[in-house]
Parts: sequence; structure tokens; C-alpha cells
Amino acid sequence: MSKEAKGFVKSNLKTVHHSLSHTNRVAILATEISDILGNVAPAKKSVKALDIGCGDMRLTELIDDKAAIDINWKCIDIFDPPTDSEDEKWQKYKKFNGQDIPFENESFDFAMFCDVLHHDQKNAGDLLAEAKRVSKYILIKDHFEYGFFSRTTLRAMDWVGNYAYDVAIPKRYYSESLFDDLVKQQGLQIESIKVGINLYGHLPIIRNILSPKWQFIALLK
Repeated sequence: MSKEAKGFVKSNLKTVHHSLSHTNRVAILATEISDILGNVAPAKKSVKALDIGCGDMRLTELIDDKAAIDINWKCIDIFDPPTDSEDEKWQKYKKFNGQDIPFENESFDFAMFCDVLHHDQKNAGDLLAEAKRVSKYILIKDHFEYGFFSRTTLRAMDWVGNYAYDVAIPKRYYSESLFDDLVKQQGLQIESIKVGINLYGHLPIIRNILSPKWQFIALLK
């Protein structure tokens, strides 16, 4: 595929993904996550949180809008910030190398991975260890697979959402047992987990293909 053709495909994938999925998905996740954060830290007037693999930071912005507590966010990802952006939100952003979290021990109340760990399963344990070092709680939104059909469909979804950003598509996703092993290997425990989040109920036909049980949110400590 030529450079021009790739650019055309990427541009159109971004448009389709944002219009059909991204906006609705982020709104639902923001509600789910803000409820979790509020329930765990109800007595605190403000908390410090870190979004690891933050992307466009739209999720943290919406969580701020919905949360009953004040959240002081820091956001990190492997990409350079826009050179022409004067948006205030980029003041909380820092680029990192994808492995070493650039903050001191116990800097945060919460660290969050939203659809991040399945993209780098080889280093997921090390990333969790780093999150554990800097934060009291770790919140993970990710996928469960249950066989060939769910795995193949999740890969197709990931391609639509990530090809335009040159993000690698995983060959497999976590099973519930593999995720449990990953957590235990880092000396963490699952405080709560919600399996079954309906992110695509607004899309005819697609909502009958994409099972809510492929989506989960876990709170670790």
C-alpha cells in the first residue's frame, strides 16, 4: 500500500471510529470509572490520579466532569504532544518510554490503564509493578477473550481503533484466569471487578456481535 493510500485509510478510520464508537465508549467508561473512584475515596475532597497510556485524554476530562470528588490528573503516553497545541490539558501530560513511570514512589492515589495492557502483554507485569510503586490503587479497563470468535472480533475492533495511530494489535487477549495470574504475580489483589460493560448497545447489528462480557473493569490494590 502506498504512503498516500495508507494516509487515506488512516484518516477515514479515525473518522469512522470517533463517530461510531469512541465518543459513546468514552462517555460510558467515564461514568463507570468515576463511580468506582468516588466509592473508594468518598472521604477525600481531592485525589491524585495517573492515566497510563492516556491517548487524547478525553477519558480523564469526562471523568473529571462526572466524578463527585476532585481529581488531580497526570497523564503519560509514548507519543509526543502536539507541537502547535496551546490547550491547557497538555500541561498535565508527560511523554514516557512505555516502561518506566516517571514519578516518585507513592505519588498517586490511583493509577489507571484503559485498554493498554493487552497491547503489551510481554511487559504488562513490569508496568503493573511500576503502577504499584507509584500508586495505592490500580484501575484496569481491558478485554477478556473466550475463544477464537471473541479473539478474532476483538482484534478486528482493535484494528479499526488503533491502526490509524500505529498501535500494535495483539494476537491474543486475557482470559479471566490469565488476568488473575498476572495480578497475583505482582503481589496485588482484585478489590472489585465488573465483567460485562455494554459499550456498543447504540449500534444496530454490531451490538448483537460484540458481547458486553468481553469488557471488564478491575480495581486492584
